[in-house]
Amino acid sequence: MEKMAQGSFVTSDGVLISFDDVGSGHPFVFIHGWAATRRFWRFQIERLSEEYRAVALDLRGHGDSQKQGDLDFSVERMAEDVRELIEHLQLDGFILVGHSLGGVVAARVSASPRSAGLGLVGTAGRIPSPASALIMRGLMKWRPLASRLITPRMFGPDPKQELLDFVRAESARSSTDVLASVLKKTAGEPLLAEGMEIDVPVLVVAGEKDSAIRPKAQRRLARMLGATYREVPGAGHNVMLERPAELGAILEEFARRVWRGQ
Repeated sequence: MEKMAQGSFVTSDGVLISFDDVGSGHPFVFIHGWAATRRFWRFQIERLSEEYRAVALDLRGHGDSQKQGDLDFSVERMAEDVRELIEHLQLDGFILVGHSLGGVVAARVSASPRSAGLGLVGTAGRIPSPASALIMRGLMKWRPLASRLITPRMFGPDPKQELLDFVRAESARSSTDVLASVLKKTAGEPLLAEGMEIDVPVLVVAGEKDSAIRPKAQRRLARMLGATYREVPGAGHNVMLERPAELGAILEEFARRVWRGQ
């Protein structure tokens, strides 16, 4: 892998966004989910940057990006951050890959005429309802309890301790107030805004053991979008961490199909 190029830029509403940019060629843009960071994609970036360009950002409120709780955490504002990063890096013909909440953000960005493809990993057709978000926000008030209850649910059976520790450490980089604000602002948002259509090839990847967003719901989403569906055996919600090689191979296959002849 080429040396990781780390950077940052300031959005049109004055928020600092941090990102990694490595490799060259056709670009992937990776978008993480709630309470995660761009480092969740580190295995895929290492693999794909051998042949492609791989860009991953920290969404506002997460990782190294700006994190105070009074920011605009709407899906559309986060999508605009991604659009502005794409402009900042002058990317064209890119494949967006989003996980969970990041999948919803990626879908909104995929309407760009410069988008070439969309990968949805562990993504639902709608972000959980305000009622579900309220329960999660309540749990966040007792973060040690939330960490014990929520983090293992993001994996398949018998997750490795090192992965649990990694997720907890990355999540802890955002305050409970910020994470609760993100939940409140995004609750109930649909994958597609009203009147929106996706005109690029779509890939849906589910973990066979995903208990956060069931594979059945992801298969239904794939049918709705006319997407290619792949299910990773034994994986839970965090497919990119649990089965990095399998996901890398799936993304490579998708990329060859999207960029064939370009």
